[in-house]
Amino acid sequence: MQRYEHPGSGYLRVRDYRRGSIRARIGNESGFKTVLGAIENVHLDPPGLEFSARIDTGAQTSSLNALDIVEFERDGKPFVKFNLIHPESGEKSS
Repeated sequence: MQRYEHPGSGYLRVRDYRRGSIRARIGNESGFKTVLGAIENVHLDPPGLEFSARIDTGAQTSSLNALDIVEFERDGKPFVKFNLIHPESGEKSS
């Protein structure tokens, strides 16, 4: 099992209880990569929903559970509108 600690100064400490402790650089500066967990909080704006999402680095696309899908046209182009259900509160949002 791994535990993640952020001691500051641009490092992420990864503690693997079987092998000791490992340090890795993080950040958005040139040459650095952002470190994500398997599940992260995601914010959709609009409609202002925040929920947990599974991160899949091998996925070419992403998906949402869309309900009440309605097709319509805007400026001659096809669009859809739909509702989302917040997975924790059950609140419906469009």
